[in-house]
This record gives sequence, C-alpha cells and structure tokens, in this order.
Amino acid sequence: MNQSTLNTFIFFSNLNDIITTIQESMNELNRAVFSTHKLGNNNVEVATEPKNEPIVE
Repeated sequence: MNQSTLNTFIFFSNLNDIITTIQESMNELNRAVFSTHKLGNNNVEVATEPKNEPIVE
C-alpha cells in the first residue's frame, strides 16, 4: 500500500467517523425536538380542558 492509498484510506476513515458523529447528534436533536413537541401538545390539551365550574351570572 503506497502513501497516497494510505492517506485516502485515513481520509475516508475519518470522514466516516465525522458522519457517524453527525448522525448521532441529529438523533439526539430529533429526540429533543420530539420530546418538546410532545410536551407542547400535552400542555395545549391540559390548557384547553373544559372545567366543570358553575357559570355565575
């Protein structure tokens, strides 16, 4: 294996590590966004629940 081939191999190996790190970061971000979105929906449902209070006129 000559130096050029070795350098190319190292480059793609490093690139693969970088891509893997980005994918893991995106997965974490997606989980965070989904959790926040789900929490937001729950808050909306709770906030719009009808209350069984008598109407005072």
